[in-house]
Amino acid sequence: APVDLGSRQWGRLVIPQAPASPEAVAEASMVLERAGQALAINLLTERDQAGLAQQAQAGLIHELRSPRVPGETEAQTRAEALGLKPSPAYLPLVLHLDAGAGADPMSMQRKERALLELLDSVVSSTRNTALAAALQTGQVAVLLALPARLLEDSVLERICGVLAERSAAAAEPLIWTAGVGRARSSLAEAAAGLDEAAHVAQTAGTLSGGGKRFYRSTDVRLRGL
Repeated sequence: APVDLGSRQWGRLVIPQAPASPEAVAEASMVLERAGQALAINLLTERDQAGLAQQAQAGLIHELRSPRVPGETEAQTRAEALGLKPSPAYLPLVLHLDAGAGADPMSMQRKERALLELLDSVVSSTRNTALAAALQTGQVAVLLALPARLLEDSVLERICGVLAERSAAAAEPLIWTAGVGRARSSLAEAAAGLDEAAHVAQTAGTLSGGGKRFYRSTDVRLRGL
């Protein structure tokens, strides 16, 4: 029995041995069909919850970058409710997607959603926490909680490394460049550094012979001007 998620088949449920009688076949078919429906409903619910969580994170990031920035205590409380652990430093990170030839706005939105989903799974699997949202077309903004400032490079290497592997193995491979701003002790200051990180990521994407996991402003040098 297929497990359909919208217009796309997510998987199949299979009984390894054929039932012995026609009555058993009918019963097994009914069980498989209902189990498939239950899985599909659960998957849709999870997808809706993930979508709401991403909207909430996007809202907080945009507020932190607006002229009317919420107080740090309020921002910390809301961020913690969205899964970001209180940390001594927060790092602004921007992933700039390679549009490719003939890319249209719909395909870029699809890539942004796919990258956000991959990023969420990578951050969780590496036991880190972050807020993430689409910053503008083709860019994903991240506020990453650092357990310690001295661990900045090791955390970035691990997250960007795993994300690059999973992006390459995706059904629709994702190519992106990571730009990093300066770590700050407050969320508002870290969010203000997203513009610098976005500029670095966009500039680094034009460099030939890159190959780095992530780039800082010192890596793009004169090209960054």
